Amino acid sequence: MNRLLKLLTCTACALAVLIGPGGLSQAAEHSPTLDETIQTTPAGKLIPVVLVLDSRVSMDEVYPNALALAMDARRDYVIRTLKERFAMMSESVWPYLADEKKAGRVSLLRPLWVVNSIRVVLDPALIADIDSKFPEVVYILSDQRYDNTLDAAGWGLLDIEAPRCWEEVEANGSGVILGHKDSGCNTALPAFANNLWVNPGEDLNGNGHVDTIEQNEIDDDGNGYVDDFYGWNFEDDNAYLYPTDGSGHGNLTASVIASALGTATNPCDTSAVAPGVKLMILKSYTSQSSVWEASQYAIDHGAMVISASLSFKLSDCGDTVRDCPNLVMHRRVSEMELAAGIIHANSTGNYGLSNPVPMSCSAPSTCPPPAMTDGHEQQGGVSSIVAVSAYLSGHVHFSQSGHGPGGWSRDDICFTAGSPISRMPFCGPAGSSNAYPAEYEDYPWQDGAFPGLAKPDVTAPTVVSAVDRGGFCSSINGTSGATPHVGAALALIYSAFPGITPEDCYRYLIAGIQDQGEAGWDSLWGFGMVRPYAAILEGRGLRGTIAGTAAIGQSPVEGVRVSVAGNQPVYSNSNGVFRLVVAAGDYDVLFERYGYLDIHLNRHVTAQGTVNADVELQVAPQTTLAVSVVNYAGAPLADMPVWIPEIERSGITDVNGYATFNDIYAGAYDVHCGALPWAEHVVNADVHSDPLTVTATLNYSPQATVSGPDEYGYYIYDNYDSPQAAFEWVEINPNAGGLNGECLNITGDNCAPRTLPFDFQFYGVSTTSVRIHANGFVLFGTTCSQDWGSNPIPRVEAPNGYVAPMFTDWMPTAASCVYYLADNANHRVIVEWYNVIEYYETGPARFEIILYDPQFMPTPSGDGAMKMQYDGWEGRYEGSVGVENPTGTDGLQYYFQGYYEPHAAPIVPGRALLVTTDPNLSAADEARPTSPQQFLLSQNYPNPFNPSTTFAITVPHRAQVRLTLFDVLGREAAVLLDGVREPGVHSVTFNATGLSSGIYFARLESGGAIYTVRKIMLLK
Repeated sequence: MNRLLKLLTCTACALAVLIGPGGLSQAAEHSPTLDETIQTTPAGKLIPVVLVLDSRVSMDEVYPNALALAMDARRDYVIRTLKERFAMMSESVWPYLADEKKAGRVSLLRPLWVVNSIRVVLDPALIADIDSKFPEVVYILSDQRYDNTLDAAGWGLLDIEAPRCWEEVEANGSGVILGHKDSGCNTALPAFANNLWVNPGEDLNGNGHVDTIEQNEIDDDGNGYVDDFYGWNFEDDNAYLYPTDGSGHGNLTASVIASALGTATNPCDTSAVAPGVKLMILKSYTSQSSVWEASQYAIDHGAMVISASLSFKLSDCGDTVRDCPNLVMHRRVSEMELAAGIIHANSTGNYGLSNPVPMSCSAPSTCPPPAMTDGHEQQGGVSSIVAVSAYLSGHVHFSQSGHGPGGWSRDDICFTAGSPISRMPFCGPAGSSNAYPAEYEDYPWQDGAFPGLAKPDVTAPTVVSAVDRGGFCSSINGTSGATPHVGAALALIYSAFPGITPEDCYRYLIAGIQDQGEAGWDSLWGFGMVRPYAAILEGRGLRGTIAGTAAIGQSPVEGVRVSVAGNQPVYSNSNGVFRLVVAAGDYDVLFERYGYLDIHLNRHVTAQGTVNADVELQVAPQTTLAVSVVNYAGAPLADMPVWIPEIERSGITDVNGYATFNDIYAGAYDVHCGALPWAEHVVNADVHSDPLTVTATLNYSPQATVSGPDEYGYYIYDNYDSPQAAFEWVEINPNAGGLNGECLNITGDNCAPRTLPFDFQFYGVSTTSVRIHANGFVLFGTTCSQDWGSNPIPRVEAPNGYVAPMFTDWMPTAASCVYYLADNANHRVIVEWYNVIEYYETGPARFEIILYDPQFMPTPSGDGAMKMQYDGWEGRYEGSVGVENPTGTDGLQYYFQGYYEPHAAPIVPGRALLVTTDPNLSAADEARPTSPQQFLLSQNYPNPFNPSTTFAITVPHRAQVRLTLFDVLGREAAVLLDGVREPGVHSVTFNATGLSSGIYFARLESGGAIYTVRKIMLLK
């Protein structure tokens, strides 16, 4: 018998001793106020209590044994002991309470196994029943709520009637994940202790808290962010443990949305419009792409609402700042937010008419709302954005709020008073990558000739109390103070109507508005002042509820997806209970969970009514799914990734093009296949009890064709195109073991002039003079530009006549120098930006450009060919990649501010880009890539495993590869592979004999870079 089993056996013995031959006590004691609470509670109203069970685990009983164990076993032992004790003591009373919950006499039922208790909100009449039937309940505590102990509540919170939402319609934001897009948050403050979203992929023990053992600097969920417990710092691409608030602004706005009520934790106690909300901290505010990436993260991780008290203004277009706001990209992102089910409150800015209509409302608040209403004169496209202006106490409009209407047409976006905005993206010539999208010609304003887009949407309170980053009471003003009121109001509506769509959420928000200013919509107040309580009442008059329990026999099933057409799905909780609010009508209710058969129930729902939909689940049979992956000609494709995201299964096709998944449960799955140069393809597999084979036919991706040409004739080939650009990194930093390159010692926004050892023709002009710029580009000619802000390509304003591997505000230092080498023996010049850091400390990045002597690499036009290569690329960069002619009137833009040309492959380590006027590269380069194009570690199979499992690793080129295993403390547990491997897919089988059961992490490394981390589980 092992030590842990002995400890558990002793615990059971101790329980028998504690209970003793006389059995349990026969009467539960009541806390002093409980009986009074019961007597004064109106009939039909539930009360919160805690049921304390007999024979709790004491510190003396468990602690000495725990100290004798290693940390991971210690944690498991304590948790298991507490849970087992709770299971023994709650064996009778828990099913009783679950039945009463089903009957509606219990609303909240939670195990408090850490103190051997049950938290429950119940009908007071049940307490007498518990007293007489369950002697194991030894004490019943009244769990009363305390009124606000301060002298006054926040005027904004009261003005929008948030407390009525909590008290009268029981909507406080619970169940809603809200993406807080701002300058971060001091997550260590007690005010936020119960309001932080915790990433389940990083929460290894699933307890909803960030424990020391989980702070392991490992990307546990493989999402590309290491230890993103509460969100991420997208500004400098890190958030180890906390995306900390650097300016204080984000802390203030977060506290208005959701923070603890009560003087012990919140010194203001005047905010917290939605105190039940979980805040996903998305630190992003100084660069547009960080804001877009934050939205991507919110989509990928289940946020339902975004609140953003930040914006990008038209006045940013001056030459002394970085760039114009990229309105087109903001709209594209906000469209995808809405498509994914997100609604997004955004401030309109505090610059009033200093930014003239139709762009007084700053980006992205100028984007369309989630739904059109009768108050919108023009009915065009939609997106996630609810634009927020502000009002002061006494319902006085905050005059600096962004004004409406907005305008969406090329004339509105790209011109001001008839003059082009020179730095505005997506205002290039028709047919170019920089052209204004035709689909956004849907809300023209054009100097007032058309109505334009109704903006703002709503107005909310500002100059309200809020908690600063030091934990003290302060205030927040401007539209920054108004926006969190609206983000939180949206969360209140969501919590009142589980399953509601963002479109209906917006409609109810507008329907409940209190009109102010001119009747109906006006350009200052929008539709009026936000009133979530009225919005919820409006919705309740039209909607009903589908509720019930998902179970097998008496055992509830958690995580069952419950859905009907036209609504977002909801999931059953740990007690199997679900609640879905829908419009009145007839519904086919679908129940889905992996491992169980799909079940359909037909239900008729009336307005304001509740219909029961209890469901008895059935375990699904297991079978085999084979996926055959072929190309457009029917030929099998080997080494092709195949994955089923909803059940986290993945594989790689064999030489015959097959990937086989054994022991898969029956059900309908979307099977994904493909990797560049092939376009990803999704095939549906409806798996029953018999083995099934499905075929996925892949075509080449648009990214597998060349970018260009521009008007002159330049193309940009990447290493997925046919013909392709081959990645052949040439290191020229001698301190890194490279060739003897010269450190140019350029810093700031300066250039280093150099004379080429050969004539180089660029856009038809021959030169030997170049200026190598610290900010990631090479100018052809004798003039250096001091520009540090990246530009769209082409652009008439300086700089012109350059090639840019990545034009952004780099900060080279002595340790991260720009190197130059005239490699005469190979007829080329190489410039390398070695480990440079971007202005906002993103990085490091390592990239280079190679200029080839046209005499030795000729092109049809006589212009020199250039290759741009990327060897290290850590983070996200504002900037531009491409080539521009000397007058700024022509060029080829490969990348700009997060937007790639449609045929461009994303820039990652190992990417090569060949700039040339040759439409057909040499025959040696014409074959499509036959070997993989990136390092990849596929999920092991089987997983969980005992004791053996197999990994597949993908190697794009001959390289030293290391595959290691780490435990949850970050200690190396095993080395599975350490050696040179040729290009291709390699199988690695691992036998874990000698390791203890638990979670481990497999990590693939090459050249000092970590490419993939997979979480695996050993069960013995």
